[in-house]
Parts: sequence; structure tokens; C-alpha cells
Amino acid sequence: MKPLKLTSALAIAMAFFVGMAADASAQDRPYVMVLEPGNLDAMVEGRLLTSPVPADKQNDVSSIQIGYSETKDRPPVELNVDSFFKDGKVNVIIDDNLLAKIKGQPVRFSVSEKPLTMVVLKYDAPMAGGPIMNQSGEGVVFIRLGATKRMAGKVEGFDEFKLRTAFGEVTIPMKEIAGIKFHTTADDKAVVVLNNGDSLTGVPTVPSIQLTTDWGRADIEPEFIQSLTATSGAKFRQQNSDFGVRWSLDMGNSFAPAALGN
Repeated sequence: MKPLKLTSALAIAMAFFVGMAADASAQDRPYVMVLEPGNLDAMVEGRLLTSPVPADKQNDVSSIQIGYSETKDRPPVELNVDSFFKDGKVNVIIDDNLLAKIKGQPVRFSVSEKPLTMVVLKYDAPMAGGPIMNQSGEGVVFIRLGATKRMAGKVEGFDEFKLRTAFGEVTIPMKEIAGIKFHTTADDKAVVVLNNGDSLTGVPTVPSIQLTTDWGRADIEPEFIQSLTATSGAKFRQQNSDFGVRWSLDMGNSFAPAALGN
């Protein structure tokens, strides 16, 4: 298959095999997608890959399986994948780590929302370099505002983080925090991972953050912040554990610690 010709559109239809697995039960039929090299090139270059779900299947999809043409016949692996559901669409966030797994064998993850009208794949590119992006130190933070939107800069007057936990309110110096994952539950709990590897869960009290970036100052309301980390390569992921699905802080190439949170 020839590589897809990119256009100026923000989204392109996925020109690869899609369908419902024939060997699965009616109650558990994954929506199967097989990527070609051209699809991957288009996605990495910034296009959204979209796959409309046929009308007669929109209430039957219980999981999504994403594979690669060269390894599509290998047994799939069940993973917790970064995704969010909105207006009938499931948006799947694919970073380099997940992309490598998809190339090795199909990846399958559950979906519970119905009806599912479309699957959208979004590439989460590594954070671009720059004077502030590449430095670390007191006051420098890396903020995720959305699935693929990130900012980095220095924060003035944000020296402490307050968290209302099950055993009372705690105040944590920001210099002791490796990362914060916001909006983890319906009641807006956050998971805080400390530099020593410990973690805390609770409802945060966060003021509007004034971030000084390479291009100027930005005022960010906490409701729009998905996560905040002290290093550029860090990213929160969901992982299975003996106590259910929990959040972990993947530090990427950093030597900083990571820990699990509820």
C-alpha cells in the first residue's frame, strides 16, 4: 500500500482494514484496526486518523484492537490505553511507547461507552526542545493541558500544594513533588507522586497558575490541567495491579523516582 498523501485537513480517514473480529462472541467483539506504514507516517506527522464505526456495530463494540500490518496475526495483548470518550468518539492517544508495542503485536483495550460512532487516533509527540523545555530546577514545571497539548515554564508563587486526603489536609512543598495527576475521579481527586517514591491521593486546592514560558506569560486554570510534572519526560499511565487499575508516573529517560497512586 502506498503511503497516504497528506492534505491540509486536520483529520484523514483511515485507509486500512477495519472490522469486527469474527472469532469473538457477540458480547465481546473487538473493533479491529490494522495500520499500514503510511498510516503511521501520517499520524506521526500530525494528522488525526479517524475510523467511522458502521451504524449497525456502534452498540456492539466492547473493545478496540489496534495492530500493525506486519504483526497483525500475533496474539493481542490487553493494555490500559490513554483514551477519552466524547460525543460518540473514542480518542486514543498514541505515544512512542504505545506505538512500539503496536508494531510488535496487536494491542486491545476495553470500551464501555455506547454508542461508539468513531475511533480517532492521536499521536502524542515528544515535547519540543527550547530554553525552558530543556532545563530543570526550582520553579520549572511541565504541564499537560489536553491529550496532545503541553506547556512548560517557570511558576512564581506556587511553592506548596494542598491536598485534602482521607486522613486530613496536607501541605506539600512543590520541590518535593515529582508529578501530579489531576481529575482522576468524578469528584476531582488527584494523585501526587513524591520525589522519594511515595504517593498521596486526595482533592487538591489549586489556585490559577501563572506560567512564564519562552513566549510570554500564560494564566492556566486548574480545571484544564491534566497533569503537572517536574521533568519533561515524565508521563502518567494507568496500570493493572493487585488492587485494581492504578496511576503510575513513568519517568521516561529521567532518573527521578516513580510510584503508584490510587
